[in-house]
Amino acid sequence: MKVSIELDPRTVWAVTETAEKLGITNSELLEQRLSGLRRKTIPERVRELHARGFCDADIADELGYLVGTVGTIRRRLDLAPNRRYAA
Repeated sequence: MKVSIELDPRTVWAVTETAEKLGITNSELLEQRLSGLRRKTIPERVRELHARGFCDADIADELGYLVGTVGTIRRRLDLAPNRRYAA
């Protein structure tokens, strides 16, 4: 897809300078930066919170879902349950 935008010349110079330092094109730099803005899917968010040690109840609270829904997603991701409070 081709996208056209109007930028201030100083912004273009800054983008070009950064891209040159990284050895990539302006388009590649902008694509990398914009891809970081993509919203994560619910399974990605569950996996991330699980990796941080959250239990199903805490993940559900964080995401605004039912505990059973989070448990189902976690099991589909083949993740073992985390204890709520580790000793």
